[in-house]
Amino acid sequence: MSITYKDISQLSQKSSVGGTEKIPVSSTEYITPAQIGSKYVPTISTNIASDKASDAKTASPKAVYNEIHPANGSSQPSGGMLPNVLYNLGTLTGSITISFASAPDSSVANHWYFTFETGGTAPTITWPASITSWFGGNAPTINANKHYEVSVLGGVGVIMEV
Repeated sequence: MSITYKDISQLSQKSSVGGTEKIPVSSTEYITPAQIGSKYVPTISTNIASDKASDAKTASPKAVYNEIHPANGSSQPSGGMLPNVLYNLGTLTGSITISFASAPDSSVANHWYFTFETGGTAPTITWPASITSWFGGNAPTINANKHYEVSVLGGVGVIMEV
């Protein structure tokens, strides 16, 4: 086989790559773009949590952003609040039961946090059993006409009243 060499400036760029083009790498061998892609170009992950164990994928910017900046919720889901989602529950009234969903991944820190307001009459809140202790010793007393921010990490609840 005879290889003719040209200066790269004399070549034009191919408009698209089919993957089967033969790229000479020696006097007796060639490779294809498909071979290069399968060996050296990682697959793009769009879900960091589900692909966390992969060394063969890289993350898209959107997937990274979504992982770092988790979603906000405005109401308590029927299965309980998910960890690492901020829930802004609005004004709570009457008897309220707060519930937490099980953590989908116990190998990472799981943080439950939420905010709520109280109106002229303070609500009666039943806290999740997974809150095993409170900063300050006891479950908080909820007062009327206040803003609250609650954080639960490792079974310890912390509440701020403003």
